[in-house]
Amino acid sequence: MFVSIEGLGTNLVGAYGNSVCPTPSMDKLSSQSVVLDQLWADSTSPSEVLLSWWTGQHRLQQNQPIAGYCRWREVLAGSLLVTDCPTVAEQEMEVFDRILLVEEESDDTQKQFEQLVEAAVGEWTDHVAEYPVLWIHSKGLSGRWDAPYEYRMVMCDEGDPEPPEGVEPMELVVTDSTDPDEVFQIACAVGGQVISMDQTMGELADSIREMNLESECLLAITGVCGYPLGEHGRVGGSERQLYAETLHVPCFLRFGDLLPLGVRIPEILQPHEVGSLLNWWFNEEENRESDSECLEKMLDLPIDSEVRVGAAIAIGNNQTHVTTPSWSCRFSGTPENKTLAQLFAKPDDRWEQNEVSQRATVMVDKMTALRDLLIKTYRESNDPPSTINWVDDSLIQLHR
Repeated sequence: MFVSIEGLGTNLVGAYGNSVCPTPSMDKLSSQSVVLDQLWADSTSPSEVLLSWWTGQHRLQQNQPIAGYCRWREVLAGSLLVTDCPTVAEQEMEVFDRILLVEEESDDTQKQFEQLVEAAVGEWTDHVAEYPVLWIHSKGLSGRWDAPYEYRMVMCDEGDPEPPEGVEPMELVVTDSTDPDEVFQIACAVGGQVISMDQTMGELADSIREMNLESECLLAITGVCGYPLGEHGRVGGSERQLYAETLHVPCFLRFGDLLPLGVRIPEILQPHEVGSLLNWWFNEEENRESDSECLEKMLDLPIDSEVRVGAAIAIGNNQTHVTTPSWSCRFSGTPENKTLAQLFAKPDDRWEQNEVSQRATVMVDKMTALRDLLIKTYRESNDPPSTINWVDDSLIQLHR
């Protein structure tokens, strides 16, 4: 069972250090899961990120035909997608056996995300043997903000400005003259929505237990794009810029009851690479001892291997963003047809606030070369690329 949510970035989940709002249900799930610390979206378009998940192809490969056999794609081809997003439901693709669009209902007693999950589980309950995977995709913070108003007040202390009302997604262009209270108020509204979704996550885990599937069900929770909270001049909005707050997304994978305590994978991954790491889970042979061995192998991810590239690249809106273990670099076009490079040291500069391109010009050149190599490699291959020999110690070694 996979749950993907638009707008859910690492800045909104406690397991990733979120300080915006409490997320106890997701935190509990993550404590029993494999947590992908460094999952980076390859686009700011939710539909494109989902296609990367489902096809095993990077955003840069999505105009190419899919080649070769993949167990992950075979499993999805016989599975069920339930979503409240018409764009996702209607896009031309041959990934799932069945797609169910849950229409929004004006029901004050049930929230949109809760309604979606309930409809999906209800449909799947009658067809578990028929559909090996249930994928639930939610519009999340791109949909109605219908959480109870009191949830928005959870983040407020005495004397704080009250959060705004309204159910439409909120956005704001932040300038030097913007009152910080305006950003805070929208962040409270975002937090209230996440609290509501988190409660439904807890109910979903309870449903899996009541269906007696807890020991054998892979439950995955992931964001497909983040929700900016003013880090780079915008709060929310559809014009997502390629920065960490929009690209770095949470993902945790609970493999039945294999893990009494969760573990974290610190290596960089992108959505198109995750499916190949899960192929072993869908083996038809029921051997829990073998599953444990496969899980251990999955956790051993060397840099630039056959199962992953080891660096992340995202494209969109005349921008490119490249991430390595020790640096990230954002390239953007200017009105003068030039390219502006912004360099950030990782992992300390998590939200990319300290731009250092003028102090590390050699690293900008190396990140530019890596960007060009990744683009060339992906565009020339319709399969996941094998090792591309990009490894440079200065792009991997952390700075202190």
